[in-house]
Amino acid sequence: MELAARLKATLFFFTTVPAGSSNPEELQGHVHQALLKAHGNYLQYYYTPRNGTVIAQTKRFIEKGDFACSLLNFIKESKFNIIVVDPQASGLSYLTINDVVANSTGVIVLPDQGGSVSLQPRPRHLNKTETKITEDFYDVLSQSDLYKLPGNFFKTLGQDKRLFNYLRGFFGKNPSPHP
Repeated sequence: MELAARLKATLFFFTTVPAGSSNPEELQGHVHQALLKAHGNYLQYYYTPRNGTVIAQTKRFIEKGDFACSLLNFIKESKFNIIVVDPQASGLSYLTINDVVANSTGVIVLPDQGGSVSLQPRPRHLNKTETKITEDFYDVLSQSDLYKLPGNFFKTLGQDKRLFNYLRGFFGKNPSPHP
């Protein structure tokens, strides 16, 4: 959500429900509820209105069938600037991720976040929360694997004043070992 807001891009959520399920409408309802809950948590705990920042538009796609095959077909049919893959959440194999990269114009594969970034709701203190969001965003991005990202990706993030503040804070916390 944060990346889409920073790049002023539409965020597409993609998932599948099993093709042979006895009640696919009920499963789709659960998926919609989970997406709405995630969006609500983002609005409640992470999103802070900043000058000129608008919340990312979202679109949901729920297909029937195998996740990996359906995702690859979806990527081939629809071209996206950047695809963000969370291997832990999606369960995609290394080979499938390679196929995603091969059929995409840009891919970010998120790292194993084994507790390094808290995804739990935090109390809302505007300045501290905004600083923490920026730190979490750039920490996750720096640990991610980046493939074939468009040139405007780094240019757009480079114009973000929060990046400067993040780097200033980062280097302030980690002084150089050399005098």
